[in-house]
Order: sequence, then structure tokens, then C-alpha cells
Amino acid sequence: MNTEIGMEFWEAISDSTDLSLFDTKAVQILINYKWGIIKPKVYSSYLYPYLAFLFTFSAWSNFLYEYREYN
Repeated sequence: MNTEIGMEFWEAISDSTDLSLFDTKAVQILINYKWGIIKPKVYSSYLYPYLAFLFTFSAWSNFLYEYREYN
């Protein structure tokens, strides 16, 4: 999987426009295996910072809106 041939395989799958490749059981197993490895990194690197940004932006915009209403 992490060899040169494995990397060529992942590149070929990512460049392919044939969606029927993803219907094969072997490709689904490989993708699920890789997703289990990368899922915590995706959550900690992208999802949690986005949710923190969304929360702080919502709180800031609501505070600013109320401040404008009082002036």
C-alpha cells in the first residue's frame, strides 16, 4: 500500500473518470482501510477548526448585531 506501486495505484484511481471502479469490493475495502487511518487527522485538522471558526463567528456576529441595535 505504501510502496511505489501502491502510490501509482492511488494516483490512477484518483485520476480516473470511470466511477464503476468504486463499485468493486476490493477498491471499497482499500478506501475504507485508508479512511480509518486518515479520519482522525481530517477531523482534527479540518472539521474541529471549522466548527470553532463557525462558533466564534456566530458569537461575534450576534454580539456585533446587538451592539449596532443599541447605538
